[in-house]
Amino acid sequence: MKVFSTNKKAHYLYEISEKFEAGVSLEGWEVRSIREGRLNLNQAHAKIKDGELWIIGSHIAPLPQSSESQNSTRDRKLLLKKKQILDIDRKIEPKGVTVVPLKAYQSRGRIKMEIAIGKGRTKADKRSRILEELDRRDAKESVKRAMRGGDY
Repeated sequence: MKVFSTNKKAHYLYEISEKFEAGVSLEGWEVRSIREGRLNLNQAHAKIKDGELWIIGSHIAPLPQSSESQNSTRDRKLLLKKKQILDIDRKIEPKGVTVVPLKAYQSRGRIKMEIAIGKGRTKADKRSRILEELDRRDAKESVKRAMRGGDY
Protein backbone atom coordinates (compact mmCIF):
# COMPACT_ATOMS: atom_id res chain seq x y z
CA MET A 1 0.00 0.00 0.00
CA LYS A 2 1.58 3.25 -1.16
CA VAL A 3 0.45 6.36 0.76
CA PHE A 4 0.24 9.50 -1.38
CA SER A 5 -0.89 12.06 1.18
CA THR A 6 -1.88 12.27 4.85
CA ASN A 7 -3.87 14.86 6.75
CA LYS A 8 -1.45 15.52 9.61
CA LYS A 9 -3.73 17.98 11.40
CA ALA A 10 -6.78 15.70 11.53
CA HIS A 11 -5.84 13.85 14.73
CA TYR A 12 -4.96 17.16 16.40
CA LEU A 13 -8.12 19.01 15.38
CA TYR A 14 -10.63 16.15 15.73
CA GLU A 15 -11.42 13.27 18.05
CA ILE A 16 -11.59 10.42 15.53
CA SER A 17 -14.28 7.82 16.24
CA GLU A 18 -14.85 5.64 13.16
CA LYS A 19 -12.92 5.13 9.90
CA PHE A 20 -14.09 4.15 6.41
CA GLU A 21 -12.35 3.33 3.12
CA ALA A 22 -13.78 5.09 0.08
CA GLY A 23 -12.95 5.17 -3.58
CA VAL A 24 -12.57 8.55 -5.28
CA SER A 25 -13.99 9.59 -8.64
CA LEU A 26 -11.05 11.24 -10.44
CA GLU A 27 -10.10 12.49 -13.88
CA GLY A 28 -7.02 11.16 -15.66
CA TRP A 29 -4.76 14.14 -14.92
CA GLU A 30 -5.76 13.99 -11.23
CA VAL A 31 -4.64 10.35 -10.97
CA ARG A 32 -1.26 11.17 -12.55
CA SER A 33 -0.81 14.19 -10.27
CA ILE A 34 -1.73 12.23 -7.11
CA ARG A 35 0.73 9.48 -8.03
CA GLU A 36 3.41 12.18 -8.23
CA GLY A 37 2.49 13.21 -4.66
CA ARG A 38 0.78 16.50 -5.50
CA LEU A 39 -2.31 16.06 -3.26
CA ASN A 40 -3.05 18.20 -0.20
CA LEU A 41 -5.77 17.09 2.26
CA ASN A 42 -5.13 19.57 5.10
CA GLN A 43 -8.12 21.86 4.41
CA ALA A 44 -10.45 19.12 3.17
CA HIS A 45 -13.69 17.78 4.63
CA ALA A 46 -16.62 15.78 3.28
CA LYS A 47 -20.33 16.59 3.00
CA ILE A 48 -23.39 14.70 1.90
CA LYS A 49 -25.24 16.25 -1.05
CA ASP A 50 -28.26 14.55 -2.64
CA GLY A 51 -27.48 11.21 -1.01
CA GLU A 52 -23.83 11.18 -2.18
CA LEU A 53 -20.65 11.90 -0.23
CA TRP A 54 -18.37 14.61 -1.70
CA ILE A 55 -14.85 15.63 -0.67
CA ILE A 56 -14.56 19.43 -0.52
CA GLY A 57 -11.43 21.54 -0.23
CA SER A 58 -8.82 19.00 -1.28
CA HIS A 59 -6.18 20.42 -3.60
CA ILE A 60 -4.56 18.48 -6.43
CA ALA A 61 -1.78 20.51 -8.05
CA PRO A 62 -2.19 20.68 -11.83
CA LEU A 63 0.33 19.00 -14.10
CA PRO A 64 2.50 21.54 -15.94
CA GLN A 65 2.79 19.44 -19.13
CA SER A 66 -0.96 18.82 -19.57
CA SER A 67 -2.97 20.91 -22.02
CA GLU A 68 -6.47 20.02 -20.76
CA SER A 69 -8.51 22.18 -18.37
CA GLN A 70 -7.51 21.46 -14.77
CA ASN A 71 -9.64 22.63 -11.83
CA SER A 72 -7.43 21.82 -8.83
CA THR A 73 -10.01 22.39 -6.06
CA ARG A 74 -13.19 20.92 -7.54
CA ASP A 75 -15.48 18.76 -5.42
CA ARG A 76 -14.85 15.04 -5.94
CA LYS A 77 -17.33 12.24 -5.33
CA LEU A 78 -16.42 9.57 -2.77
CA LEU A 79 -17.57 6.10 -3.73
CA LEU A 80 -19.28 4.28 -0.87
CA LYS A 81 -22.22 1.93 -0.54
CA LYS A 82 -25.61 3.56 0.13
CA LYS A 83 -25.83 1.91 3.56
CA GLN A 84 -22.44 3.39 4.56
CA ILE A 85 -23.51 6.86 3.40
CA LEU A 86 -26.73 6.63 5.43
CA ASP A 87 -24.74 5.46 8.46
CA ILE A 88 -22.32 8.40 8.11
CA ASP A 89 -25.23 10.83 7.65
CA ARG A 90 -26.82 9.60 10.88
CA LYS A 91 -23.54 9.94 12.81
CA ILE A 92 -22.71 13.50 11.68
CA GLU A 93 -26.07 14.99 12.67
CA PRO A 94 -24.87 16.32 16.08
CA LYS A 95 -23.21 19.73 16.09
CA GLY A 96 -19.42 19.72 15.85
CA VAL A 97 -19.20 16.34 14.09
CA THR A 98 -17.84 16.11 10.54
CA VAL A 99 -16.26 13.75 8.03
CA VAL A 100 -12.51 14.27 7.61
CA PRO A 101 -10.13 12.64 5.11
CA LEU A 102 -7.13 11.06 6.86
CA LYS A 103 -5.03 9.75 3.98
CA ALA A 104 -5.00 8.89 0.29
CA TYR A 105 -3.33 5.68 -0.83
CA GLN A 106 -3.19 3.07 -3.57
CA SER A 107 -4.90 -0.26 -3.02
CA ARG A 108 -4.91 -2.90 -5.77
CA GLY A 109 -4.20 -0.29 -8.44
CA ARG A 110 -6.97 2.08 -7.33
CA ILE A 111 -6.67 5.33 -5.42
CA LYS A 112 -8.59 5.10 -2.14
CA MET A 113 -9.18 7.58 0.63
CA GLU A 114 -9.46 6.81 4.33
CA ILE A 115 -12.13 9.04 5.83
CA ALA A 116 -13.19 9.29 9.45
CA ILE A 117 -15.97 10.70 11.56
CA GLY A 118 -14.44 13.34 13.79
CA LYS A 119 -15.72 15.56 16.57
CA GLY A 120 -14.02 18.95 16.76
CA ARG A 121 -11.75 19.53 19.74
CA THR A 122 -11.78 22.66 21.87
CA LYS A 123 -8.63 24.67 22.63
CA ALA A 124 -8.46 23.13 26.08
CA ASP A 125 -8.65 19.62 24.60
CA LYS A 126 -5.82 20.46 22.19
CA ARG A 127 -3.62 21.81 25.00
CA SER A 128 -4.23 18.80 27.24
CA ARG A 129 -3.42 16.44 24.36
CA ILE A 130 -0.10 18.21 23.77
CA LEU A 131 0.77 18.00 27.48
CA GLU A 132 -0.11 14.29 27.59
CA GLU A 133 2.09 13.66 24.57
CA LEU A 134 5.02 15.52 26.19
CA ASP A 135 4.58 13.52 29.42
CA ARG A 136 4.53 10.26 27.44
CA ARG A 137 7.68 11.25 25.57
CA ASP A 138 9.50 12.21 28.81
CA ALA A 139 8.52 8.92 30.44
CA LYS A 140 9.77 6.95 27.43
CA GLU A 141 13.11 8.82 27.48
CA SER A 142 13.60 8.22 31.20
CA VAL A 143 12.94 4.49 30.73
CA LYS A 144 15.54 4.40 27.92
CA ARG A 145 18.08 6.18 30.15
CA ALA A 146 17.41 3.75 33.00
CA MET A 147 17.83 0.76 30.65
CA ARG A 148 21.20 2.11 29.48
CA GLY A 149 22.31 2.63 33.08
CA GLY A 150 22.65 6.37 32.63
CA ASP A 151 21.96 9.04 35.20
CA TYR A 152 18.53 10.52 35.76
